[in-house]
Amino acid sequence: MRLLILSLFGIYAATAAGAESSRFAQCREVFAAQTPPVERIDTIETCRPGRDGASFAVAFAPARRAPVWAGYSLTRAQALAGSPGRLADFSPDPDLPKDLQARDADFRRSGFDRGHLVPSAVAGRLSPGAKIASYWYSNVAAQNPNHNRGLWAQVEAWVRERAKETGEVRVIVGTVFDERAVPTSIGAGVAVPSHFFLTIYAPGDAKLATLIAENGPDASADWRALDDLTPRLRALEARISELLPAERRHDVRGVLDRGYWGLH
Repeated sequence: MRLLILSLFGIYAATAAGAESSRFAQCREVFAAQTPPVERIDTIETCRPGRDGASFAVAFAPARRAPVWAGYSLTRAQALAGSPGRLADFSPDPDLPKDLQARDADFRRSGFDRGHLVPSAVAGRLSPGAKIASYWYSNVAAQNPNHNRGLWAQVEAWVRERAKETGEVRVIVGTVFDERAVPTSIGAGVAVPSHFFLTIYAPGDAKLATLIAENGPDASADWRALDDLTPRLRALEARISELLPAERRHDVRGVLDRGYWGLH
């Protein structure tokens, strides 16, 4: 697995709310500076239910029958709260056309897990409704089993610990699709991500970091320079730069820092 980590310190989210005020109007509070990421492909954008309003956001790509990213915030109190057990099985998102989404059959004998973008353990801390929504196929991507249950499980647990330490985190987690990857799809055209990424911003200590990991079976420390990444990953770098004051934007660079993420 190629692992690229961008670690940025001493950062504040200076970006003002975007002009597109209608985008994610019901859950803009989950984003740093209330600004959703800019997406350059066609997506259906939805907000999910929480106890006190919307709890997480999803950008779903019908052409790929998969989500491209999801965003959520997690407070210390939520991270310390218990998460209810499994409340639902995987199922189509009732707010999206069924024929645009993955099905159970697409994953059967595919060799891939149904990986949550917003983890069920996080969604369950937000509300029972959010827990159920986390099992909808709008929040599910094809994930290598070792990646899902190994590296990514460590990262998701670490995010909850960061929320406890700092008081609040705001997270964007998503997928990257590379046509050179094998396989490019499973079942009836469900796209398989080549990479998963997670960007975390902690307002309490003004630190931002992004991890990009190949959707593969191992966790080697191999990684690629930014210039060798797909255009989508370079766009992600640009998005991170937008959160920095102009004089700091040159600080965005690839840094292998497994210790920061608590990876083994």
